[in-house]
Amino acid sequence: MLRLLMLRLRKPLLALVVYVNLGAFGYFVLGQYLHHVGDIKEAWDLTKCFYMAILTYATVGFGDVLGADATVAGQTYNSIFIIVGMGVAIYFSAQLTAFFIEGHISTFLERARMDRKIGELRGHVVVCGAGDTGVWVVRECLASGAPTVVVDRDDKRLSELAAQHSSLLFLHGDATQDDTLRKTGIVHARALAAVLHSDTDNLFLTLSARLLNPKLQVIAKGVSPGAESKLEGVGAAYVVTPNRIGGMRIASQILRPSVVTFLDRMLRPGVGVRVEEVTVGAGSVLVGKTLQGADLQRQFGLVPVAVMSGPVASPSVIYNPSPDHRIEADHVLVVIGDPPTVAKLRSVAGA
Repeated sequence: MLRLLMLRLRKPLLALVVYVNLGAFGYFVLGQYLHHVGDIKEAWDLTKCFYMAILTYATVGFGDVLGADATVAGQTYNSIFIIVGMGVAIYFSAQLTAFFIEGHISTFLERARMDRKIGELRGHVVVCGAGDTGVWVVRECLASGAPTVVVDRDDKRLSELAAQHSSLLFLHGDATQDDTLRKTGIVHARALAAVLHSDTDNLFLTLSARLLNPKLQVIAKGVSPGAESKLEGVGAAYVVTPNRIGGMRIASQILRPSVVTFLDRMLRPGVGVRVEEVTVGAGSVLVGKTLQGADLQRQFGLVPVAVMSGPVASPSVIYNPSPDHRIEADHVLVVIGDPPTVAKLRSVAGA
């Protein structure tokens, strides 16, 4: 902000410096002239002229250190110098005031625009916490094209994340407060990621979120070993323990490195082809069709690798389903493809 302020005041400051220096030089030249015509005994010293210019501009009332008011020429010059100085002061003050007013207005308008966009969201994802875990949740959601709102108490962390993702919608506040959650449009959201720093906060957040939206799918981060059962008990559909996931990842890297590399590429930002899921709605044209009849590969360029049904926490999974497998309402199709193509399938699936 300081750098922006200095850039904004560069011209006013330059005008002020030039004005004072020209004023001092003017006094010096006037003193030489008055001494030459005999109106004053000694010419004015340049240092005193500079001091006089500052006193006149600042209007501090220290008096005429040069004795310029004793002559008509000095009075005229003082009058002109004061009038011009008022113009420079007004210009400087106007630029300084405009900088702060425009900054506040710009911030207010940007916040209002973002709040309006959040209010229009339906079926979006709310990420509570922009810490070490939350940033990866946000990046993956945005990379998959899912509308996302992130909440955090740290304004600096949000600004850094917004600088990396220009389309990011965010809210500065305490995610454990109901008012903050309502501002995220939680009533219309489809999922919430509780990735705050402590299990206590995630536990309270999960409970509050479920009360505000009973249909909401809450995915929570568990830090301590005993947090998983408690979070599930207050309504978390799934609990992710970073330590356990990290340990499994290390073991998988040792035992099946090629598979890990393949899956990593599918989840890496910037890679076109990803593993995605599409839920089939009750009114979809896909209901009742076989996978061969839906012809996902020819019509959408997608490869079905699994079909899931039942509860999210313990679903029934059919891997590498046969072409004769019949698609039913609420089936989840796990496919491989790029996000824009998956979005087209979602529009047909009607989920």
